[in-house]
Amino acid sequence: IVFPSGLNNETATALAGSITMGVGQFCTNPGIIISIESKELTEFVNKLGDELAQVNPDTMLTEKMAKVYNQEVENLLTHIEIKLTSLASCAG
Repeated sequence: IVFPSGLNNETATALAGSITMGVGQFCTNPGIIISIESKELTEFVNKLGDELAQVNPDTMLTEKMAKVYNQEVENLLTHIEIKLTSLASCAG
């Protein structure tokens, strides 16, 4: 949960680091952001996307994990309500 007071560049940078730690394979990495819809949230999501886009892709633990990850990303992108702000492919 990100409260309106936390919708800033510092939080976006820290969250991007947390999401991508260990190539995103930590079971404790954040997967959902909950906040109040606002102009500030849109700006925050865009900043988070920019931060994530700067992370270099890395190798996942196994080839199968990478394959499933890439398949699930493709599946998610077929949903009309999903807006892509950043994308990194992963290698196995």
